[in-house]
Amino acid sequence: MSKPHDKKKVAVFVESELDEMIRSSFVFVLRIKSNLDYLPINNLYDINYININKFKTEDLLENDIFIFYRAQFFLPSIRRIVRFLKSIDKKIIYDIDDYYLDIPSYSFSGHLGYGKRKGYFIDNLNDSDLIVVSTDFLKETLSGYNKNIVVVENTLPEYHFNERSFSGETVRILITSNDNLKIISFKNDFLKCLREIKKIFNNKIEFIFLGKFSNVDNLKDIADKFYDRMTPELYRDYLNKNSINIGLVPLGGEEDPVTLLSHSCKSNIKFLEFADFGIAGIYSDVEPYKSLGSRKGGIVVENNYDHWLNAIRKLINSQELCSEIIENSRAIVREKYMKDHSQEKFLKVLNSLAVSENGKLNVSYKVFISYLLIVLYKKDILIQRLNFIIFLLRSKKYKEIYAR
Repeated sequence: MSKPHDKKKVAVFVESELDEMIRSSFVFVLRIKSNLDYLPINNLYDINYININKFKTEDLLENDIFIFYRAQFFLPSIRRIVRFLKSIDKKIIYDIDDYYLDIPSYSFSGHLGYGKRKGYFIDNLNDSDLIVVSTDFLKETLSGYNKNIVVVENTLPEYHFNERSFSGETVRILITSNDNLKIISFKNDFLKCLREIKKIFNNKIEFIFLGKFSNVDNLKDIADKFYDRMTPELYRDYLNKNSINIGLVPLGGEEDPVTLLSHSCKSNIKFLEFADFGIAGIYSDVEPYKSLGSRKGGIVVENNYDHWLNAIRKLINSQELCSEIIENSRAIVREKYMKDHSQEKFLKVLNSLAVSENGKLNVSYKVFISYLLIVLYKKDILIQRLNFIIFLLRSKKYKEIYAR
């Protein structure tokens, strides 16, 4: 074991104070924080979370390995920081669990693709010493930009595996998304299917929508309960305290070629959550969920009205099948998606980069770079916020402007 003064220093740039990041960004906790909390990592590395709005050039000089994640690579200021870090031989890890080079039109992240940001993103991909992704499919898709890619699967920070059963006469059915209903051509038929289920089962079922669904008109005609402003903590608390029986995960497939690549690169977070909270899932037959059918960890269906209708009816009418799916899904999680699995992989990622010497700068150059990078970053944040409002206006998502 290394002595404390021999420890390599790892810097993670965050958009706000760490406590706020933990409360507001579940993916940050899932992909970054919970993996870096691993005791063997902390025995070997000093982990520093740096508020990117308050960083100093000393932060760039004193740390050895820098971790960026998700949409940070689109910012021109981050592009400048990456170039600077490369010039002094610092090591750069980029963690990504989505395909940002082809953002679907329904997504609230669509504004990221405007202007030069896509070029900054690609340049940063090329300059990364290692890219960490969540699936093999995403690794293959990004391999044209960087060959140094490692798969670290998504794993929940903790699992409860509480026992669940149908309680009373009501079957509760969940649809959840923080980025709209992710179907285009199939959307009308999917909503028609839900309306038909309500007609068939009447008061026996309850549809619960959690998240943002601004691309669905007259949602209240379908949803028995609808919550659109839930923090990650409140979301998981809701799933823990309310007995949800069935979860639906519609995802545009081959019928929507414009989004197929993006959707195929997604990870299986909803499957992990369903397994944790004892929810039997029905999933579109798209890459992140394709293998579940053969393992009987969920029902996987083509995006077809009859297929979805029959699958939902089947689960509503069979508590035994729901229980079998939940049991099988938890077996899959225990086999591959426990937190210690991803933590061990993240330790190997850090160890693979912790071997080089770091560059140095003189004091006068430090002062100059500190002033330049911080001023430019604050300017870029303002421009990014303005572009996001413009994007929402162009998309006529006026409710989202008010909410945000």
